This record gives sequence, C-alpha cells and structure tokens, in this order.
Amino acid sequence: MNNNTLSMAEETDRFLKRLALVMFLVAVAFVFRAGRLMVDPDVASYLRIGQMFFGLSILFILMPAGLRYSRMRSKMGKICAENDGYMYQMFQKAGFTAFQFGFIFFSMIDMFLVDFFEGYSVELLLRVGVSGLLGAFSISFFRLVYQDSDDELDDEFDDGEKA
Repeated sequence: MNNNTLSMAEETDRFLKRLALVMFLVAVAFVFRAGRLMVDPDVASYLRIGQMFFGLSILFILMPAGLRYSRMRSKMGKICAENDGYMYQMFQKAGFTAFQFGFIFFSMIDMFLVDFFEGYSVELLLRVGVSGLLGAFSISFFRLVYQDSDDELDDEFDDGEKA
C-alpha cells in the first residue's frame, strides 16, 4: 500500500508508533544528558555527541510522519476529530502505566533512597526520573500493542480448532 492511499486511522497508527519510538529515544538522550553531569569533561564530550545523534534521529523519525499526519488531519477536518482507534487506546494505557511507574519510582526515592541521593543535584534526579517515565511509556506502549496482537492471533487459532 503506498503512502497516498493510507486512511486517517492508518496514518494515526503510524504516527503514534513513531511517537512512542521517539519517546524512547528521548529517554536515552536524557540518560546521556544525566551521564554528562556525573563524568569527566572528556567523557562528557562523547556523551554530548551521542546526545546530538539521538536528537537528529528524533528529528528524522518524527518530522516526516508528523507532517503527513498534520496535513491529512487538516484535510479531513471534523471527520477525524475523535481518536478512538486501537493504537490510541494503547497509547492512553501506556500513559497510565508510565504515570504509575513514575509515582512508584518517586515515592520509593522519597521513602527509601533520600540518603543515597543526597549528594546528587536535583537536575540529575529529574533527568533520570523523566528518562524513566519516557522509557516506561514507550516500552509499555510497544508491549501492549504487540502482546495484544499476539493474544488476538492465539484467539483466532483457538476459534479455528473449535470449528
């Protein structure tokens, strides 16, 4: 199927998958940025190069899909106002999972690890926390999408055996 014949639902699914991938890349870039706060300046320059690589990757992955999605959405107008597709639902579930992860992560730091992180800057802790949230989101999204599709495939085989 070529790009001109994609429906709005298919374009939305493609955009959401790329957005989740980009969120994972942003999480890795945040880890590099946090690492720069903890290492020697010589090593930090290599981490900066890695961070720039991830930044460019994010741009090249998201920009084409984002432009296609916005162009199609502006052409469709009110017809595509509601996002109730499968990928959108998985996107919402992944957001909820990431929120749960973040809540537990920061609660545990507050309760048990305050003394351990006492010498570190707030900037470092926030970068690690945001990285964890974004990573949890993207991993959860892809796990939900591919786990549910595997379950549906198993159901189809089960139905075939009963017939």
